[in-house]
Amino acid sequence: MNTGAMVAYILPSDLASKLSMLAHEAMPDYAEPANALHLTIAYIGEVKDLTPDQCLRLKAHLSELGARIAPLTGSINGVGRFVDNDPNAVIANVDVRGMTELRSSVITVLRMSDVEPVLNHGFTPHITLAY
Repeated sequence: MNTGAMVAYILPSDLASKLSMLAHEAMPDYAEPANALHLTIAYIGEVKDLTPDQCLRLKAHLSELGARIAPLTGSINGVGRFVDNDPNAVIANVDVRGMTELRSSVITVLRMSDVEPVLNHGFTPHITLAY
């Protein structure tokens, strides 16, 4: 069971269902279920490492950020694979104008909330379809 914490965009159920169905057709033994599909904006680490105060501050700061930003739009424009991880991830590429700026804002909010994001690799907006 995954116990990681993240700030993520949860896909609308109709889109998640379509992507999951395509992944199951191509990779039935490895596809992620529709309710697990998301776009990670920032990874935080383990849930157990967050204090209740950090969670409250983070929730308040993220709500304030959400009220200030305009909606983002974009597209899913192909599939790819991260081969340097174990297990390798099959991904849907996501192209959203403003996503890098949003991520920077989220990282600022995390730090304002005394939560240090995990930044051990670059940011490639994607939706993991299968492992």
